[in-house]
Amino acid sequence: MKNTAPMTIQILGSRIPLGVAVCITHLVDCRPMTKGDEKAACCELYPRAVAWVLSDTKAITPFPVKGQLGIFEIKLDGETLDGVLK
Repeated sequence: MKNTAPMTIQILGSRIPLGVAVCITHLVDCRPMTKGDEKAACCELYPRAVAWVLSDTKAITPFPVKGQLGIFEIKLDGETLDGVLK
């Protein structure tokens, strides 16, 4: 029998599905990462690491998204956006 359950990753005690959008947020700053950012970033400091400072983060009903490297936007029409906001 084929396993059809979505793949997930463990982050801060929660299972997060892969390949889906899980929130809407505002990116307010990008700056060099510091040792103090490690817990919030869920990773250790590494050379040339960048910290993303977010605000107004809102959970949404997850929907599939094709991943991309770096920062990217997803265009949604009003009806779709209304459907994913919790």
